[in-house]
Parts: sequence; structure tokens; C-alpha cells
Amino acid sequence: LIQWFQIHCEWIFAAFILNINLTFVAWGASSNLQYWLAIMSLVILSCLTMYVLIKPKSLYTIPIVFVWTTVGIAKELDNLKDLIINTFTGAQIEVIQFLSSKISLIILVGTIGIIAIRRSYSASSHSDDS
Repeated sequence: LIQWFQIHCEWIFAAFILNINLTFVAWGASSNLQYWLAIMSLVILSCLTMYVLIKPKSLYTIPIVFVWTTVGIAKELDNLKDLIINTFTGAQIEVIQFLSSKISLIILVGTIGIIAIRRSYSASSHSDDS
């Protein structure tokens, strides 16, 4: 039950970050500001994920939702809409797509690695007790 709540909380947080970005778009923010907000959003989500992973009792659902989110961003930028093409430079689009895809890969590998290390440590500490 707690994992389902955690998944919903992460989706709500990701949607909150998206809505902040959309608010700036609605306010007519410059493409440069929108670009830097996108980068800051990825940094904030990455920091949240890293914080969750280094906690002693990690919530593995949160990093997995974040991986899903960043993969979605990278894939969405494969099929550009006119508004994105007309607002951002090709270099800006490539940077966000690159960051999204690489961050998702790093978080996925990191999550799997931490799970494996903790299970290995847990198994070895239980065998030492016997």
C-alpha cells in the first residue's frame, strides 16, 4: 500500500514541476527562461531522486517513476511539435533530450546498483548471524 502512495506522490511532484514550467509558458516567458527552467527542473528531480536513493530505507518506486518521466521527455523530443521548433534552438532541444536520456539511464543503473548492493549486504549480514 505504501509503495502505491509513493508512486502517486512522485507523479504529483513531477506534475507540479511540469505545471510550474507551463505557468511560465502561459505568462509568456522568454525561450531562454523556459530552457533554464527545464534544466533546473531536471536538476531538482535528479537531486530528489539521489536523496531518496541514499537514504537508509530507500524508496525505489520514486527513482523508477523519475526514470519513466525522463524517458518520456527524451522520447517526446523525438517528435517535435511546431511550438517547440519555433520556440527553442536545435541546440537547446538537443541538450534537454540528451540530459533527459542520460539522467534516466544513470538513475536506472544507480537504482539497480543500490538494490543489488543492499541485498548483497543484507544477505551477507544474515549469513554472518547464523
